[in-house]
Parts: sequence; C-alpha cells; structure tokens
Amino acid sequence: MKLLNKLTKNINIEFNNHILNQFEQYYELLISWNKKINLTSITNKKEVQLIHFFDSLTICNEYCFNPLNGLKIADVGSGAGFPGIPLKLAFPSINLTLIESVTKKTNFLEHLINQLNLNNITILNERIEDVATNTKYRETFDCVVSRGVAKLPTLAELTLPLLKLGGYSLCYKKGDINEEIKKANYPIKLLGGILEKPYLINSDIFTDSRKIIKINKKSHSPEKYPRKSGIPQKRPLI
Repeated sequence: MKLLNKLTKNINIEFNNHILNQFEQYYELLISWNKKINLTSITNKKEVQLIHFFDSLTICNEYCFNPLNGLKIADVGSGAGFPGIPLKLAFPSINLTLIESVTKKTNFLEHLINQLNLNNITILNERIEDVATNTKYRETFDCVVSRGVAKLPTLAELTLPLLKLGGYSLCYKKGDINEEIKKANYPIKLLGGILEKPYLINSDIFTDSRKIIKINKKSHSPEKYPRKSGIPQKRPLI
C-alpha cells in the first residue's frame, strides 16, 4: 500500500502499519471474491489504491468535509464497500451504515467486516427508498456518501431524507456534470437542501475531473419522498 500511503499524506492522513495491513487485506479479499461475483472491473493493485481506496478518502480534505471522527455516516449503494469501508479504516470511530440491495455484495461486505475485525457497522440489504422512509433511519445521519450510484436529481431524493438538519450529502462525481447540477437544483431545494460549491479533487492526481458535490440539509424533507422503489431513477424530480 505504498502508493495509498503516499497519496493520503496529501490530505493530511497518516496511516500506521495496522491500517495499511487492513487495506492490504481488503485488496486481497476484493480480488478473491471478484472471481466469483462482479465487484469491480479494476483489479490492478496500483489502480485499486488510487481509483478505489484513495478516491474514497478524498472527502477528508479540510476544504471538503473534515473531521469525520465520531460521525454517523450512511453509504448509499455500497457495492464492494466504496467509499464507506476506506473511510471507516481511516476514521475507526465512525458509526457506519452500508446500504446495498444486492445480496451477493452484502455477503462480501459481511465477510470483509469480519475479516478486518471492524465494529460499529450496520449492513442493510435493502433498497435505499425503503431505508429512507423507515423512521429508524430517516433524518438520523450526519453525512450520507454516494459513489457511482445515480445522477444528482435522483441522489437528492434518495439521500437528503436520511440526513438530520445540518447534515451533508456528499456525492462523488467525475467529468462534466454542469447539466446534471442544473437539473438537480429543483429537487435539492424541494428536499430541503442547499447546493454548496463543488470541491474539485487535485487534478495532478486524477485526470478525469473528479469532484465532490456537497449538499447541506437545511430543512426537513417532505414525508412523501423518496417515492417508491425505482421511481426516483425512472422519473427524477426535474
């Protein structure tokens, strides 16, 4: 994990040998399970360190969203655990909830968590629409993260109902998303959010214009949102 260790120093994160060994074990388990189920198309070790591990940690920059210690965080559409698990390894005091509807992937997440001996993690093998309408989880999180899940108008409907007032939805994006941002203005406002200035990740490290879209929860989300499973994706609020 030499590349990861080098990159994280750019965002003032210092890893001890124990955490680096956890990332090493994470990589090995990811590659092993990827032979059985489709978790990622990126398997080269250096690329995993950069595109999965380090990319997951880019919200930790002081100009984006820091510190994360002790926060209650939900990872929507966790897949193979990005960005939630790297964030948990970097900040062990996080109370993390992983939301993933595909059972094969939650099986991997359960195995991963057991092997890495992580605690204060909840795995929900459910649709995000169902989680966000459950009073046990609705408006209880300090931060919701999402990476490669959906376009911003849909993400606004799916993530903002989970946030407590003052919380943040942090959406990992890349490429030209100006049109996506324009279309998201209405649903963000409708769901009680305010769009802040996007955080551009260091272009010397990534060449595909990666950004973190920050949405601050300022007022309660209307109870009728999110709509039933699949509808926010098929008919976004634009």
